[in-house]
Formats: sequence, structure tokens, C-alpha cells
Amino acid sequence: PFPSSPFKFNVSRKSSGKVTTMALDGEGLKIAYVGKPNYIYVSNVPKGTGLQVEVLSSGKDKQEVKVLTGRDQHNRTSYQTSGMSTIEYHVNSPGVYTVYITWEGRDLATTPFTVPATYYE
Repeated sequence: PFPSSPFKFNVSRKSSGKVTTMALDGEGLKIAYVGKPNYIYVSNVPKGTGLQVEVLSSGKDKQEVKVLTGRDQHNRTSYQTSGMSTIEYHVNSPGVYTVYITWEGRDLATTPFTVPATYYE
């Protein structure tokens, strides 16, 4: 035995800082169109249900958001591989929206970010 053993210590799953292992892609990072689906693709997503997304208008109104994984992504053929998720969101009027993407309560490295919304021409 070591002197002063046994030792006591705390173990926690929650860590601080931003998640840097997941990458974001897609037009929905740069612009959103009113009344149309807007897409953001997330790569290197660990298994589980820890990915959470919130899209807020400047007035803090929540917008419709879906996180698609695995078979849910049947319309997104280039993103059907394991570890990929598709975020589909809708905005209801022109303006500036803030997008928050977290994994198990931690922000992804590039979030939150703002997206201008306009009508599709």
C-alpha cells in the first residue's frame, strides 16, 4: 500500500469548454430562407442523443428544428454515414436568427452564430 491510501477523489462526466471534435457544414450556416427547410450538417457526432439545437429570432422566439440521424436522413444521401447528423430548421420571417448547437450541454466550437434570413428568390 501507498502511504496515506486509500485516496479519495471526485469523478465527473461534465467537462468545461467547447466541443472541438465536431465540424459544421451547409448553406444553413450562412443564410436561411423563410418558408423553406434550411440545413446544417454535423460530422463526427458521437453515438447517443446529446446533440441539441435551438434557433431563436432576435425577439427570442423559438423556430422549428429537427435533428436527423441514421435512417432519418434518407433525403440527404451524402450524409448517411455513421457519425453524421443533419439539422433541418425553418424560420418564419426575415431577420437575423441565432443558432445554438450543443453536445451534452457544451457549445460546439463555432456556436452560437447568427444567420440572416430572407425570402427565397
